[in-house]
Amino acid sequence: MGFDGQSYIRKDLQFQPVMSHRDWIRLRFKTTHEDGIMFYSRGTQGDFIALQLVNNKLLLNVDLGAKQATSVSVGSLLDDNLWHDVIIYRHNKDVVFTVDRVIVKRRIKGDFSQLDLNQEVFIGGVPNFNVDGLIVTRNFSGCIENFIVNYTNIIANVKYANDVTISKVGILGACMDEHVVPVTFRTSQSFIEFKSQDGMGSLNISLDFRTFNEEGLLVYHRFSVAGSLKLYLNFGKLKIDLSLSNLPRITLSGFDQLFNDGAWHKVILIVSENFIELNVDRKPSRTKRLIKIVTGTQFLVGGGVLGTAGFVGCMRYISIDGNIVQQRRYEGDVVLDSCQMADRCNPNPCEHRGLCRQNAEEFFCDCGESGYGGAVCHTSMRPLSCEAFRQNNPDVRRQHQFLIDIDGSGPLDSFLVDCDVSADKLRTTTTLRHRNQKTTTVNGFDKPGSFIQDIVYDANFDQITELVNRSKSCKQNILYECYQSRLFNSPVRDVKRFEPMSWWVSRDNQQMDYWGGSLPGTFKCQCGLFGTCVDPTKWCNCDSYRDNWLADGGEIDQKEYLPVRQIRFGDTGTPLDKKQGRYTLGALICEGDYIYDHVVTFRLPDATLNYPTFDMGHSGDIYFEFKTTTENAVLIHSRGPIDYIQVALVAGDQIQFTYYAGNGALSVSVETSIKLNDDNWHSVLVERNRKEAEVVVDGSLRNKIREPMGASRAMHLTSDFVVGATVDERNGYVGCMRALMLNGRPVDMYSFARQGLYGVLPGCVGKCQSNPCLNNGTCWERYSHYKCDCRYTSFKGPICADGGFSSVVT
Repeated sequence: MGFDGQSYIRKDLQFQPVMSHRDWIRLRFKTTHEDGIMFYSRGTQGDFIALQLVNNKLLLNVDLGAKQATSVSVGSLLDDNLWHDVIIYRHNKDVVFTVDRVIVKRRIKGDFSQLDLNQEVFIGGVPNFNVDGLIVTRNFSGCIENFIVNYTNIIANVKYANDVTISKVGILGACMDEHVVPVTFRTSQSFIEFKSQDGMGSLNISLDFRTFNEEGLLVYHRFSVAGSLKLYLNFGKLKIDLSLSNLPRITLSGFDQLFNDGAWHKVILIVSENFIELNVDRKPSRTKRLIKIVTGTQFLVGGGVLGTAGFVGCMRYISIDGNIVQQRRYEGDVVLDSCQMADRCNPNPCEHRGLCRQNAEEFFCDCGESGYGGAVCHTSMRPLSCEAFRQNNPDVRRQHQFLIDIDGSGPLDSFLVDCDVSADKLRTTTTLRHRNQKTTTVNGFDKPGSFIQDIVYDANFDQITELVNRSKSCKQNILYECYQSRLFNSPVRDVKRFEPMSWWVSRDNQQMDYWGGSLPGTFKCQCGLFGTCVDPTKWCNCDSYRDNWLADGGEIDQKEYLPVRQIRFGDTGTPLDKKQGRYTLGALICEGDYIYDHVVTFRLPDATLNYPTFDMGHSGDIYFEFKTTTENAVLIHSRGPIDYIQVALVAGDQIQFTYYAGNGALSVSVETSIKLNDDNWHSVLVERNRKEAEVVVDGSLRNKIREPMGASRAMHLTSDFVVGATVDERNGYVGCMRALMLNGRPVDMYSFARQGLYGVLPGCVGKCQSNPCLNNGTCWERYSHYKCDCRYTSFKGPICADGGFSSVVT
């Protein structure tokens, strides 16, 4: 069905509202326009879904009622008048957006998972652009077929079914093909030569072009008398060079805009006596100069001029003096009837909001101030936690405030915390602040829970949940001071009828039944738990209803409920009586990071920890820390039918990453000036992405290898992800390991080791810990065994128990 930019389809949802946790939308479309609204619907509770073309890319905006839209962009160069397939699948808060088999997955923001639409559904456009979720202000022009929403083909119903809920606005006709003949210049050596009438005193050149390259010749023309005209791109800007025999060369650039953005740009160049006009995208730039030209016969389009970079990209609608160019000669790699540009920045290969730039050969990522680095902005430049900062900075001062990235290269952003290292430098606490830490008065809220305060932290709840789950312990202090204001309305005669005046809400939106310093399920404050309330018959001091100030408070240390998400108070009377309350909620304080405490020891060289297949894809990283005395060992290994990855310790002073991903076996190593098998902790980060592979040792020693130029495919691994040896249990590692993370997700080695696996023990347990060498003999740790060095004693033997000198392995 064809849409002309004014027409659209409307479906009334008043009697058939959508209330779904799962949605499926599928369609095909083609167009020559870069902007247009394709699908829109909204509900009265703030839910909406919008699909639109924005700058020749498809943009999906979704809001499930949280008042914060989630945007997903897929596809590029979609205004090429070719058919494109679109699939949108949503399950609760997870959405999968596919355009021409390019898949992007996102998590919808907010706490809600149901889509509620009860007004209208629009296809092809909307009557009013001033609604939530819309970016462009143009309806769709082009063709749409098989528009299926949850297994209902709306286009078919418009054509063939008598559905009274569907109406047509404007003229909806058959799909009419627009006659467009694009030309692709695949290399800078490609160009087109054509002839035109000579001897004219004016010149009118018109064409559309699109490119990602900063440099490129668009049109070159030599006049019949000495002189020439050149229209070209220079650093992305459009310029004109005019050379005449009686004048110095004229260079004009009337636009500061960059035109190598991959979008179609329409250029009209008019040159006549004493006049030059360059019109780009309907914006004119005019210049008056004392010039006079006489046209020649030859025109070069796209290149063919020595010393000038050729154009790489697409052109269409090429005309001279209003005549579409027909007879022409092609040189180099020129493709007719198709725009075969590749957009390497879509989907965006730059992670963590990195800005992607490209030319005809490759893409580049600008990570800016994102806090991430590397070729695709994959690697976090910030510490994983306060404990990680302490581990990597043993001489750290006691207090610091900085950003931590709790999941490293994962999807969570960094956030601001206070780090406090104990005086003995053995413990670390993390303090996360919120905006409501000052004591706040509550007055005039008499109904239970009528005063509502949402707690806004310096991190979102996904970040906080990861911080709490990774910490050894967490706590948060809460205090309520009251004047004739009850807190829990205790004692509670029937637990099924617990009706408190005030309460706090956990991170999972659960109304809690205890106060700080008490325990879950007790319906008590701290004084009620220990029997110290001012009124022994009450379970909270504030429930005594005394004519003086009282207080209930204490620490909430059940970390599965933290942090406090919301506080609600009641029974504070009216502004005219004496009832009132004051509350103070402290910051969230957590201690430790379990990835540094959950250590395992590989005691035997054929012992391994096996995990499910690691999907390294186009971009992935592996992080871990190790402590050993062995010189050569495989630390990590996984393989597929052809591909494989392996991280190994070589000669005691080198970490080597070898892999195969379709471009032959590649290897990158970091060799250190110190021994890595010195029985001290060392960190290893291995990353492979579309452009390169990199190894980082101890946070600063790094080396990288460039991927071969051209297309890069995803790593395909099918075996277990094996830690401690190869997949077939060879070249094994003995020593300690901790903090294993895959793409920012911690891998639990400790729980596996506690199950009594062969050759793997929980904790870092060496053979020398039991002090087997007697008489001050030196024990050399080998983890699978030990060696007693008796040289500096008067004893010998396996454990330095006999007279003489010996050094024996046991």
